[in-house]
Amino acid sequence: MTLETDVDAGPVVVRTTYSIPTEREPDFMRAMLRVRESRLRTGATQWGLFRNGERLGEFEEIFVVASWDEHLRQHRERMTATDIAYEDQAKALSDTTPQTWHLLPTDPSNVAPPPYRPRQEVEVTQQTRRGQGAVTAAHHLEVMVAKRIMRPSLGLG
Repeated sequence: MTLETDVDAGPVVVRTTYSIPTEREPDFMRAMLRVRESRLRTGATQWGLFRNGERLGEFEEIFVVASWDEHLRQHRERMTATDIAYEDQAKALSDTTPQTWHLLPTDPSNVAPPPYRPRQEVEVTQQTRRGQGAVTAAHHLEVMVAKRIMRPSLGLG
């Protein structure tokens, strides 16, 4: 793992990509049923197997654990020799070495908001219908009132 993370951070999404030839798909599906049972028994709260719609033979195993610590416990404390054998069986059916990613939680509300600018300071521009260049929204409003498209008192034409 490249990124430092708090052990209590969660939920954590684990995603593994497998490349399975068509003739091995039935065996892979059977193996993944056992992997699913193992993941859920060892701490996953959700589990799914998905077929990539853009790449023939590519499958994504995705599961969720409550925290990074829970995921570490899956590996270090909860997996049995049988669980490891099930996982190895699924990996062996892949043409390429399966790739695994750990998706950690992030909170966009921790980012400072943009500085406040009163509405009248914000110049909203848009392209005119005839391509005559950018004009302000206030100018469009003046033109619409002048042409009686909008009534200033009601706001509707």
